[in-house]
Amino acid sequence: MATTLNFNGTEIKITSKYQGTAKPWGDKYEKMHHKVTVTTEKSSTTFDFYCNEKKLKAQDLRCAFECFLSDGIAYKNSEDILDFANEFGYTTTTREDRTRLRNVYNACKESWEKWVDFYIDPYDLSNWLREKYEI
Repeated sequence: MATTLNFNGTEIKITSKYQGTAKPWGDKYEKMHHKVTVTTEKSSTTFDFYCNEKKLKAQDLRCAFECFLSDGIAYKNSEDILDFANEFGYTTTTREDRTRLRNVYNACKESWEKWVDFYIDPYDLSNWLREKYEI
């Protein structure tokens, strides 16, 4: 599946490829794993997306993309990992809690770092996606 967005004159193509089932959050939750690729004329990146659908529709791709942007924004808006933990309600009581926090924080940081090369304001784009497509 593919969809194309036109954001302020920049064409953004979003595609996905189904990878099979996965358990990204432990044995309790089995999800469908997709590799989502976002491409503009100047840049391209890929990220993992997990959901309940084997075949994604255009709205699913837009939602996956907005989640990717939101993750990066969450990292960027945090002063550090403890600020991130406080903002999103993570506890650091146990080693397992700290490991989960570090994994999520690092994944959000990776999203930010993947988007920086696009030179498109992720805040404006995320807001536009939510408003235009009711995400």
